[in-house]
Amino acid sequence: MVQRGRSFSSAPPPQWEPGLGLSPWGAYIPSISHQGDLDFKAGAAVSILIRILEAGANLEGFNCRRFLYEMESLDDPWRTDHEMLMRQLGRQEMRIWYIRPKTEYPVVIPLPEGRWFFPSLLHEPLDSDGGLVSLDLPEGYSCLFQPASAEIAEIQVDDHGEAVCLVRSISGSLHSMGVCPDCLR
Repeated sequence: MVQRGRSFSSAPPPQWEPGLGLSPWGAYIPSISHQGDLDFKAGAAVSILIRILEAGANLEGFNCRRFLYEMESLDDPWRTDHEMLMRQLGRQEMRIWYIRPKTEYPVVIPLPEGRWFFPSLLHEPLDSDGGLVSLDLPEGYSCLFQPASAEIAEIQVDDHGEAVCLVRSISGSLHSMGVCPDCLR
């Protein structure tokens, strides 16, 4: 039940790509290691930089290498507040202490049986026996994907750590993309 005065984000986060995608890999060239290798952690920073540039921001004088380094130093840079980082970059008011994971809350939600995956490959899959599961999630929108049953669990966590969860089938969406749900079992 949602109570008055509770704030919920209405938009999905940037890390969940349309069409069941995972968080993307990325590379900043020249990279810190001067290799330019694709890296899953770098994907978070590169995604933010691309989105801010597409919005028309001027990053002249911004230390992209330092930003990439600081993002890659986190356990899971996909758990940062991407919207806040983009706002600060757009205002040219970026400070290193803004690069931190979102506060996470312990939540308990019902999940159908199966192995559930987060959009970030840095997060371990979550196994459910069909009952309640406990996990830590940040405020706002999160989602989990269960390929065997072609289901998505969409979770909203409010600013007090209370969660609501909706599980929906996406098998029709998979067929429209040319993916056979039975092939994912």
